[in-house]
Amino acid sequence: MTEEDQNAKILEDQQKTLEIYSKMLEESNQKFEESVRELSILRHLGDSLLYAQDLKKIGRVILEVVVDEFDTEFGSLMLLNQEKNVLELFSATSQMEETIKYFDDSNQVHIPMGEGIAGCVAAEREPILIPDTRKDDRFVARSSNHLTRSLLCMPLIAKDKILGVINLSSPIKDTFSEKDKRIMTIVSDQAALAIENAILTQERVKNERISSIGKMAATIVHDIKHPMANLKGFAELMGEEDTSLEERKEFVGIIVDEIERFVAMTEELMEFTRGGDSKLNLKTQTMEDFVNGLIPILQRDCSEAKIELLTAIEYNAKVEIDAQKLRRVIFNLSNNARDAMEGGGKLTIRSSKDGEYINLAIADTGKGIPLKILGTLFEPFVTHGKANGTGLGLAIVKKIIEDHGGTIGVQSEEGKGTEFNIRIPVQEE
Repeated sequence: MTEEDQNAKILEDQQKTLEIYSKMLEESNQKFEESVRELSILRHLGDSLLYAQDLKKIGRVILEVVVDEFDTEFGSLMLLNQEKNVLELFSATSQMEETIKYFDDSNQVHIPMGEGIAGCVAAEREPILIPDTRKDDRFVARSSNHLTRSLLCMPLIAKDKILGVINLSSPIKDTFSEKDKRIMTIVSDQAALAIENAILTQERVKNERISSIGKMAATIVHDIKHPMANLKGFAELMGEEDTSLEERKEFVGIIVDEIERFVAMTEELMEFTRGGDSKLNLKTQTMEDFVNGLIPILQRDCSEAKIELLTAIEYNAKVEIDAQKLRRVIFNLSNNARDAMEGGGKLTIRSSKDGEYINLAIADTGKGIPLKILGTLFEPFVTHGKANGTGLGLAIVKKIIEDHGGTIGVQSEEGKGTEFNIRIPVQEE
């Protein structure tokens, strides 16, 4: 071989090596661009889903991202109804439409597992890419609103559980590629996790709501026991032959008071569950008049429980209050005090000046409140040491006081007693 031939052979080998490197570089560049695209779509989806917890919002985010990123004409999300074992159309969108459409049972598309493209994808848990729907017998057009030629259907799987499918379609054939399918596999995995979390959150909220309803019912039953017992007792006394006319008049007054107390209690429970500010029937009166109006009922309740009732009106300012609601506050606190003094004790109600407020203290010598729940005492359903209580009463108490523009606090020591301090604004002269 001549030197010229050797040089030609070297040049040929170098050219082949260059072509191989060039091809490798091109493939690497394609993979890099594909990875960049994957990361871009995942970041777009992740940023959009960051604060989304509601299922509808998550569905909207998923569809908006995939329709935008894959530049397709139509996208839809179908979720599996576990009980019926069918896919139900949850939401859909199009580049031609400005909003996401959501569907309910009245107009949903229902696809049994294993039937049609979506049903097969859900049943087999594998994506299906159709370049041209006219050449695939599995495709059945369900709507004339959107012409479909290309179709990409992806399963939504989270923790080995099928949740539904995402459909992307286009009126142009060969719109989607194998590369798109690979990227959508990653996207659908992220979407499935977000959907699963939203479904679990909905189920937890539903269970908590059912639990709250049960606790509310228990609260109502617990709170009406005492006034109903009083109504029954005084009604029986009125029926006895040796009850005098004066006593009957007194018992009628007590029964009317207990009925008003019962009605006010149920109204406050309803107001609390609805939320917002309560409607107050405000009237001006002195704190001494207000407390004196409570004494007959409180005295009777305390006597039955062997509790000594003490009052000390050290500051008798005028206040603008809803007397019925504030009576409910005192009755609730006194009932709690009575429950805490099973063997008897002392219940003290006293007023004092606190700047522009009047402080009304309700103190008992009961067993006290554990330190571990003292900071959450006014939250709904916090209770301690009451077999039938739920703690909703104190949440209502706090709301009533705050509706009056006041505050309520508590001090307690286990084994020595508890004192609630209610601060109500003093009416300006």
